[in-house]
Amino acid sequence: MISVILHKIFVDYFYEMITQEQINKILDKFFHEHRVAWDELVKIERIENLNEKTQKALELYDTELLPHFKKEEETILSEKEFPEYVNDEERIQILDEHQKTYKTIDELKNNKDIQKNLDAFFPLMKSHIKLEDKYFGKIKDQLTNTLRTSASNIEPVLFVVIGVIFLGLVVWVINKNN
Repeated sequence: MISVILHKIFVDYFYEMITQEQINKILDKFFHEHRVAWDELVKIERIENLNEKTQKALELYDTELLPHFKKEEETILSEKEFPEYVNDEERIQILDEHQKTYKTIDELKNNKDIQKNLDAFFPLMKSHIKLEDKYFGKIKDQLTNTLRTSASNIEPVLFVVIGVIFLGLVVWVINKNN
């Protein structure tokens, strides 16, 4: 019975640690991708030739932003993976901004109102990056606090478990010597 309880305690605790560590790695990767995208947005926004600017913006979208959005939607923004955040206003706004970006890019690809869509694209992406950094930072902080709470809750249990194991060994040694 004790071994079952110990197994459950350790498995649950370490599973939670591993899961939270994996999520933190994903968030760190997203933060890095945000910095890279920001730098590229600034460079592209400075281009004066409309055709070149449009082409570079579309390349950035196809190679960096779209894959990034999809990874976010499949992981940290997923209702399945994070049901507790489904109604979070920032999450909803981020997903709404993804949809606005998809629409803007679609119009750029179809040569509709190029200047208007470029003028909307760059500020949208910059504010979007700031919003995601804020939201993902909030999630990371909450996960870190949860991990700390879990660790502080498990320490007394581990102390008791180690004490029981030690006491069991002492009793076993005494019985063996008698």
